[in-house]
Amino acid sequence: MHRVTRVFVFCLFIPVYILAASNSCSHSVSIRIIPVDHLELEGGNVDFTFYSDKNSSNQGHAEQIDNSCRLQWSIFSNERKITVQSDNSNSEFKLYVQAEQVEKGQSAGKIRLGNSPAAQDFIRGVGRSRGSCNLNYNAITRLKNQEKSEIHHITYTIVSE
Repeated sequence: MHRVTRVFVFCLFIPVYILAASNSCSHSVSIRIIPVDHLELEGGNVDFTFYSDKNSSNQGHAEQIDNSCRLQWSIFSNERKITVQSDNSNSEFKLYVQAEQVEKGQSAGKIRLGNSPAAQDFIRGVGRSRGSCNLNYNAITRLKNQEKSEIHHITYTIVSE
């Protein structure tokens, strides 16, 4: 009888998790696709070079245009626009950019860069679209008898409208 009592007492102290052990388990795995808005520049850097004759009294204005770049976008959100901004907000030269041949959106017209640190509207109404435009850069300077240069890093950004 002592033997039965010992086995019975031993069984009382077996942990519950051993008695409820299983040879399988499971959990959930979620998969989500979150579309990301995307901008891409085609072309490359734009260089404007003006030549001034130091011996000439002709110190007028000079202008150059470059339309070798293109902007493309894929936007998956509603009510979006594209802004443009230069990191050089104290420019001595006049630099403009304009979106031309805009597919999916409306150009904000000719934008002066380098006179404000704030981003400016460039293309409006681009929500939920895949589109593109040509970038028309226009540089204007007054020719002087001195060498000057500056660099603008231009940033295009998709933001809420």
